[in-house]
Amino acid sequence: MTTRYRDGSIPKELWVGTDNTLRAWIQTKPGLARFWSESRTSFDEPFRSEVDQEFARKPVPAAR
Repeated sequence: MTTRYRDGSIPKELWVGTDNTLRAWIQTKPGLARFWSESRTSFDEPFRSEVDQEFARKPVPAAR
């Protein structure tokens, strides 16, 4: 989706909500960190690097 947004296929109005939701999930869903660590190689650049940067930006809280 990142590539589609950048090439203009996805309108900004749709992308802003999607991007904000994905960032919130990365920051608040500990299970997503495990999924990403096991599955990140299934995704291509630049998406992979962007998600890696988001995980590095704020540590995911430990699961309870």
